[in-house]
Amino acid sequence: MADERDHLTDEAAQFLLVAGATVAVATGAITLAAWLVPGTPTTPVEQVLAHQHAGYILRDVAQVIGNAWPLVARISAAVVLSVAVGGVLGTALQVMPGLRTQAWRAGRWTMLGVLLWSLFAVLFLPPRSLKVTREGLQLLERPAVLGQVSLPVPARARSYGRAEVNGIAAHLGPAGDTLRLTFSDGGREDLLLPHQEAAGSAFVASALHDHLTHP
Repeated sequence: MADERDHLTDEAAQFLLVAGATVAVATGAITLAAWLVPGTPTTPVEQVLAHQHAGYILRDVAQVIGNAWPLVARISAAVVLSVAVGGVLGTALQVMPGLRTQAWRAGRWTMLGVLLWSLFAVLFLPPRSLKVTREGLQLLERPAVLGQVSLPVPARARSYGRAEVNGIAAHLGPAGDTLRLTFSDGGREDLLLPHQEAAGSAFVASALHDHLTHP
């Protein structure tokens, strides 16, 4: 029993060292990416949309992020998700014969893997964004946990030509502004801008309108 306890203690210490080193490397990589990755706005619409990324680090600056939580809340969701997944897996393996001794090891490493992906997702992969294209606009959507932590699957893209967009307007709301797009087929899409970005929603609508009407 004592030997098993010592083994588990050593294993936990090794995990904490590896996890700490991984988080430190990830933090450095994120800091470097925030400095190197974002492109330089070169057009009027890009200059407006570059301030509408809700804390995401994006190479393509010509897009506006919709329905995103604040960055700190997204990081908190990533941490909670990783702990929950690791804990559920470890608990499930505990009741399986022959796997009990490996249960918490599997849970810990799963937690670390989920944490790394989740942090990457909440910093680089917005679940919902509207991109400016040469032909018009493109709406990108990814399945996401809690609508915030994108899953590792390809995004679904819907493209709209300039003639297909009837109107773009900003509507003020208590949680932030809604950017509403209406289309020639009678459909519409709403993007909720984060509260800290809401003050610029009228500028976003105007910039997108100018992009569509002045190729």
